[in-house]
Amino acid sequence: MKNKQELHEAIAEKTEQMDDPNFTSGPPLNKKDGIAIVVIALICVIGLVWGFLI
Repeated sequence: MKNKQELHEAIAEKTEQMDDPNFTSGPPLNKKDGIAIVVIALICVIGLVWGFLI
């Protein structure tokens, strides 16, 4: 495991990279991603309701 100084340096480096205007965080979400998010959310809600009822 890195010591605290190395960890702070790594965080500072990554923060500088993310602050760069040319930084791309990845491809944008598409329709399939949205559908997957909704399906997973519904499964979670159904699981919570089922857990309270049983």
